Amino acid sequence: MDKTETLFSTTLISLLSGIVMKNGNAEIWNTIMSKQYLIDEYMAKIGLSLVIDEDGGYAFLKQNDGDELPHLVKRQPLSFRMSLFLVLLRNEINEYDSATGEGNLVVREEDMVRRMKPYFPEVTDEVKFTNSIDRCISKALEMKILMPVKDNEEEFEVQPILRRLVDAEWLSGFNREMERYMEENGISMKETEEEDKKDEPV
Repeated sequence: MDKTETLFSTTLISLLSGIVMKNGNAEIWNTIMSKQYLIDEYMAKIGLSLVIDEDGGYAFLKQNDGDELPHLVKRQPLSFRMSLFLVLLRNEINEYDSATGEGNLVVREEDMVRRMKPYFPEVTDEVKFTNSIDRCISKALEMKILMPVKDNEEEFEVQPILRRLVDAEWLSGFNREMERYMEENGISMKETEEEDKKDEPV
């Protein structure tokens, strides 16, 4: 196998392994861009299609709807806490886009702890709760939704792919779960908003 064939095969394997970022490997990204029609044709045989977002700088494989072939794209089961974490990140992106619309949103662990805390009113162990948010951050890094900011271990850049992963349909389903959760735990949106304002710097 020559270098060109090896690179093409490596690109296919990378796509089958998950999301490919533009800033991850220039050779693989350039292969995706130059061979996208060939990749799409190849993947269609196994029930997958290539999705590229040039502006967002990412590409991934999507399972074709209604295809009777076995699913090759991994479905990642998410806990309620992780789902809430992603929704709050999505809300942060919306606010950021409305305010500036430039670059990618950067968040810190303390930001997400503050955002998440109002939804868990019975928290008694602050360290344990913070550790649970750290696990959400680690999962988001694994999913390539967050990327560490260079030379800063406490800051994370939210990647554009979150907009596609947490779409209107996903949010609709989660909101139903959220309403049930808040009702069962006696939490109101007014209370969470007041907690957010209380924690915001003056």
